[in-house]
Amino acid sequence: ASQITGRIFDSATGEPLSAEVRILECYAPPETILPRFSDRESGRFSRLLNPGRYTIQVLKDGYEVKTETCDVFFGQPTEINFYLRPSGIEERGLFQLKNEDDGKRVYTPDGRLVQIKEIRRGIYFLKEMGKTKKIISY
Repeated sequence: ASQITGRIFDSATGEPLSAEVRILECYAPPETILPRFSDRESGRFSRLLNPGRYTIQVLKDGYEVKTETCDVFFGQPTEINFYLRPSGIEERGLFQLKNEDDGKRVYTPDGRLVQIKEIRRGIYFLKEMGKTKKIISY
């Protein structure tokens, strides 16, 4: 038998995620071949499959859906890892964090100073001209 295995991570924090893993060629509700879920602690998933080409779709609330195609060969596991991007996040490039007397601030690449609030490691709310947007700081 053959199998596909791998891990699922939050792309911003690197933390493992529990997510739904669908093999689209096998997923046809309400049939009996149902999706699997990755382990909450490690993010690991695995699925026994016949050799062939498969489309794997990974879904989790609050994250963008990720879809990849891979080949599964007889007698050896196929390893594929997924990095899910939180939905609604805009990537803005490099930022410089600076501690100011009145709180954390961030300088954009063009030198603008904006106020931020970290909502979890690596993900910030950016406040500029009365608007709030989500960003990722690299």
